[in-house]
Amino acid sequence: MPSTRGPLALSSHPSPFARVQQAAHHHRARSPTPATPSACKPNHPTMLPGVAFYEAVATFLDAAWSKLDDSPRVHDGMSWIYYDNIQYISNASNVVKIAWADVQPAFEKPAHTDTATYTGVDWTKPFPGESIDGFQAHLRIANDVPFPESVEHGVFTELAAITYSLPESMTKDGLPMAMDPSWYICQHYMVTTKVDPTKPVDHACGFLPDECRADLEASLAEEWGIHGPEGLCGRFALEYVPLSCQDYLGWITQDVTAYGSDLLKDADVARAAALEEVSQGSWMLGTGYVDAGNVTAYYAASNRTYIVGTVFGYRFSVEEERRHTPRLSLACLRPEWVEPPQPTAVAEAASATPLVLGSSSGP
Repeated sequence: MPSTRGPLALSSHPSPFARVQQAAHHHRARSPTPATPSACKPNHPTMLPGVAFYEAVATFLDAAWSKLDDSPRVHDGMSWIYYDNIQYISNASNVVKIAWADVQPAFEKPAHTDTATYTGVDWTKPFPGESIDGFQAHLRIANDVPFPESVEHGVFTELAAITYSLPESMTKDGLPMAMDPSWYICQHYMVTTKVDPTKPVDHACGFLPDECRADLEASLAEEWGIHGPEGLCGRFALEYVPLSCQDYLGWITQDVTAYGSDLLKDADVARAAALEEVSQGSWMLGTGYVDAGNVTAYYAASNRTYIVGTVFGYRFSVEEERRHTPRLSLACLRPEWVEPPQPTAVAEAASATPLVLGSSSGP
C-alpha cells in the first residue's frame, strides 16, 4: 500500500502557474482544510473575504509573476509537485519539491500516456478571435520517480504530468507565438476516481451530464471577471464544483492556473503553458511516498481521470462592445485500463494451481 508518511519539504508554490492562486487558498477554502502555516490561517474560518480581498491578492500576484525570471523556483534545479491526490490537492501542506534531474529522465519513457484534442480560440489575434481546432492536453505517468535522499531515504512516487500543445499555426520556432494582450487564460483542474476506469475515457468529457456541463459553463465562463479586473478567473482553487457535477468530479476544484501575454514572454512559462514536453514547471501530481515497484501506487496513478477546463477569457482593457462570454473547452485524460493488484493470498493460490490444457469434463 502507498505510504501514509507526509511530505517533509513544503512550499506554497508548486508550479509557476499555481502561484497565481496559491497564496489566497488558505483564505478562500469553504471547508476544513489540512493544517497550513499559521501566517496563512484566517482569523474567522467561517467567513469569506469580499471582492476587495480577491482584487488585492490577484494584483499582488500579478506583480510577482512579472518577476518570475528571478524566481528561484525556476532556476534552483527543483520541481514543485503535488504530493498525493487528496481532496485539497493545492493546499500548501500537499506540496513537495523534487529534483528536476530525477524527474526529467523519468518522463523520457513514461509508463502511460494519453492525449485529448479540443477546440480553442486563436489568441494570437485580438479578443474575441476565432475558433481553431488542434489544441491538445497531454498526460504522462512516470513510475518510480525518486525523492532526494535529503527528503526521505529510498522512497519513490508515481508521477503524473499534464502538458499542453497548440495548433501548429500558433507556434513559431518551437515556441508559442506572441499572445495578443487582450487575452487571459484560466485552466481549472479536477482529478476524480468517480469515473469507471475500465471504460475508455471520453476525451470530450461526454460522461458529464448536460446539467453539469451547463453549470460548469455558468461558473467558469459566464462569471468571468466576477472578482474584478485583476481576479478574472470565474472560480479559484479549492472552491466547490457545481452540485450537479459532484457525483462525477468530487467536491473541490483542485487547482486553477492562469497566464496572459506578459507571462508567455518568459520561455519557462511558455514551455509549461503550451509545449507538449514535460518541463520543470509542468503541473504534476504524485502518489505519496512509496517503495519502488509498488503496484498499488501504479494502479492509483493510472486510473484517475484528469479533467482540465480551459477558459479563453479577456482582460478588462477590451472594449465593452467586443466582450462576450469566454469559451470553455473541456479535456478529459486517462491512460489505458490498468487492473488492480491481486490480494497476496489470491495471487499465491493462483500461482500454485497447475495449468491444465485441453481438459474436459463429463462421462
